[in-house]
Amino acid sequence: MIQKRRKKESEKQEIKEKQQKAKVIEEKSKENLNKTKKNSKQQAERIIKNGIKVQELRPGTGKIAEVGKYVTIYYVAYMKTGQILEEFDRFENLGFRFKLGAGFVIKGLDIAVIGMKIDEKRRLIIPPNMAYGDEGYGLKVPPNTTVVYDVELKKVE
Repeated sequence: MIQKRRKKESEKQEIKEKQQKAKVIEEKSKENLNKTKKNSKQQAERIIKNGIKVQELRPGTGKIAEVGKYVTIYYVAYMKTGQILEEFDRFENLGFRFKLGAGFVIKGLDIAVIGMKIDEKRRLIIPPNMAYGDEGYGLKVPPNTTVVYDVELKKVE
C-alpha cells in the first residue's frame, strides 16, 4: 500500500514537472512569436524624413512620383482613433490631384508620396509637426494630432 502511494506521488510529481516544462516551452514560443512579429513590423515599416512612418501595403509599377509632377491619389485620412477625416477613394471614382512638392497638401503627405509608383499603396503615419501642428485643422483635427493616410498612387503627369 505504501509502495502504491509513493508510486502515485511520484507519478503526480512527474506530471507536474512535465506541465511546468510545457508551460516554459509555451512561454518561450510566445516570446519568439512576439519577436518575429516585431521584426516583421520593423521591416514593413520605415521612417523617412522628420519622423514620417511608411508601411508598404502593395508594390506598384510604372511611373514614379517626382517633385514637380502632378499626381493623382486615392486616399483615406484618419486619426489614430479611427475617426475618418477625409477621403478621396476609388468607390466614388474620385481622385485627388496635386503638384508634388509645391505645398498644396500637408508636408508629410507631400514628402511621403515622392518615390511611389503607380498602383502602389502605402500607409503613412504622419506626426503632428508634419501634419496640422499646434493649431490643428478647424474642428476636424485637434492640435498636435498624429494623422494616418492610406494612399494609393493612380496617376503621374
